[in-house]
Amino acid sequence: MERMTQKEVDKILENHKLWFSEILEFFPPNKHEGERANFRNRSLIGADFRGANLTLALFEGANLENANFEGAILTKALFEGANLENANFEGAILTKAFFTSVNLKNANLTNTNIEGANFQNTHLEGCKGLIDPTEYLNKTFEKVDEGYIVYKTFGLLYPVPECWDVEEGSEIVENGINNDRRNACAPGVNVATKVWITRMMVDKTMWKCLIKNEDIKHIIVPYTTDGKIRCRKLTILEKVDYK
Repeated sequence: MERMTQKEVDKILENHKLWFSEILEFFPPNKHEGERANFRNRSLIGADFRGANLTLALFEGANLENANFEGAILTKALFEGANLENANFEGAILTKAFFTSVNLKNANLTNTNIEGANFQNTHLEGCKGLIDPTEYLNKTFEKVDEGYIVYKTFGLLYPVPECWDVEEGSEIVENGINNDRRNACAPGVNVATKVWITRMMVDKTMWKCLIKNEDIKHIIVPYTTDGKIRCRKLTILEKVDYK
């Protein structure tokens, strides 16, 4: 695999910038000057992508070891199977990017926005800047003497298990919780902030709930959470309004 020069990289970045501007203009007639950035299976060791807008760029299978993406916009970029060991993403926007089966060992994700990104089967050993679960819970959810206040609707995506009694004072349990923080939506009792549920605008009853202190150790905070977490055991407190 021949290593690309920075000059070759910069040319592709310029063409991608033109291509993306055309996308925003809904493909005006007779204007096709740009081209989508395609770095598939290329050698890009140490390449400089700082500050670039690489929305929808293609990086599948590329060798991006030590690449610098500081401050770059990588929304919905595709990295499946890429090598990103020691890559720097500090301050980058990675919303809804695909990092499936990627090597991100020792990468720097400090101050990145990774909401909605896909990290399934990704190697994250030594990765810097990932969400600290305790810090996130304390910053995002109300902490009371008994535990954390969270919110939930039932039957939004999946049928309610017959063993769950959805009523005030009821405790619901899911022992088969998925502990993998790379999975944003997985088995468990999925709960969220009130803002997250309100944003969904669903025609379902919203419940105020409690994760008790003794069950905090079973809370899973996904790396790419946008306000949703999951737990093993939940106490239903009361119905609340969408306000």
